Amino acid sequence: MNGDGFVGLFLLVWISIAILSGGLAQSRGRSGWRWFLATLLAGPLACAVLVVWPMVPSRNARGR
Repeated sequence: MNGDGFVGLFLLVWISIAILSGGLAQSRGRSGWRWFLATLLAGPLACAVLVVWPMVPSRNARGR
């Protein structure tokens, strides 16, 4: 594989992780766009932080 193919594959994986991170953030009660952008900048480290942090309780669970 030449260098251009490796860079393309790397970018594809990086963007895919960012998309998955945004979806995971939304399912955990956080902003999907913010976590998508954070993962684009920080990569898998931001995704790992998202997985470790607890879910945001829903409004109904907080008792208003």
